[in-house]
Amino acid sequence: MTIADKKQFWRSAVNSRRSIFRGEIQLNINVKQGSIQAANFDTIIVNLFLGHTDLHGATGAVNGALDGAIVDLINGGDLRGKLGEIATLYPRGVIPSRRVIVAGLGPIEKFDFEAVREASAAAIKKAQALSATNVASIVHGGGVGKLDLRNAAQALVEGSVLALYKYPSPHKKEQDDKVSEIASLTLLEIDENKIEQAGMVGMKGDMGGGAAVIGAMRAVAQLKLPLRVVGLIPTVENVISATAYKPNDVFVARNGVSVEIISTDAEGRLILADALCYADTFNPAAVIDVATLTGGKVVAFGSRTSALFTTDDDLCHQLRIAGQKADEAVWRMPLDPAYDRQLKSEVADIKNSGGRKASAITAARFLAHFIGNWPWAHLDIADGEFHLPNLDYTPRRYVQQGATGVPTRMLIEFLRRRAEDKEQVSR
Repeated sequence: MTIADKKQFWRSAVNSRRSIFRGEIQLNINVKQGSIQAANFDTIIVNLFLGHTDLHGATGAVNGALDGAIVDLINGGDLRGKLGEIATLYPRGVIPSRRVIVAGLGPIEKFDFEAVREASAAAIKKAQALSATNVASIVHGGGVGKLDLRNAAQALVEGSVLALYKYPSPHKKEQDDKVSEIASLTLLEIDENKIEQAGMVGMKGDMGGGAAVIGAMRAVAQLKLPLRVVGLIPTVENVISATAYKPNDVFVARNGVSVEIISTDAEGRLILADALCYADTFNPAAVIDVATLTGGKVVAFGSRTSALFTTDDDLCHQLRIAGQKADEAVWRMPLDPAYDRQLKSEVADIKNSGGRKASAITAARFLAHFIGNWPWAHLDIADGEFHLPNLDYTPRRYVQQGATGVPTRMLIEFLRRRAEDKEQVSR
């Protein structure tokens, strides 16, 4: 579609419902054309770049319909257009919609898809706070922002839906607290039998890698991508039992590599190794594993950036591009076989831990012993699976406290691009 005759895109989501099983809000997103100032919704959302006073497009049309009310806010110093800044206007019947939200987009020279997510999150949160139920928004950046319209619309929906997400707590008190819902949007240790209980509190995120794979697989099905994608989620229960592994045990993997257990805390990589061996049976074109694997990754990168280890330059490039698009950053780390010295064992081929030094790298080198002759990438997302309101975490208006889903959106974007490339080759 193209924008013509000053008509702006706005999207509506209907048949919103909350699943009593999943606790999720599902929005059916519809794309429509029309003049937003003539649309009849509880709330319509337009935008403003920092420092802009000459309003065009949908914002200019709404400003004109409101007899210059948006410009009055700008001239009065009440609205500048800073990223995440919000102003609310009430037309009082001048236009059909009950209220107008103006979302700041920040400086135009720094405007990107992440700014679309941020601005959309701020606007939809404001609409929710005002008890709006039916919301229409223009696509931020689809006009003067000069962003690709489809990708800008995707970023708008991502920012809005993520901002509205709330973990369905089992606490009755929280269930009784009524929160206004947007009905429509128009557009984680056992040490020689001593349980370290304190160390396990809060480690729900250790399944973050598996959750991301499940989320990506669901999207592949819903998007009907013309790809053969296999998702493997190796799982174990981290508890003491008569069959639990112990230090000094030696395991032999499916591919014949023997592993000496020197650290019972390095259990995740063992099941990853099992999954990597099994992946070879599918004769894959590429394999990507995702895990909250090491504390060393957290020391190096914190929560903001995931560590990327890969055997293939092209796969690295594709993942970095997808990460940039989804704003789920990755950084390539060395995968030098020289680090295998730290994994040397006197009783097996390798040990399951190389110690504290370069722990993220030696963990990746451990996994490298179980891959086949195919491009492979390992994503260590440790500490990125959760978001907390402190200085260790990058604030994002569309990311709520709790699970982030990283790197689900990056994986989806990676697969979507692979599907597009496949279609182009077949033409």
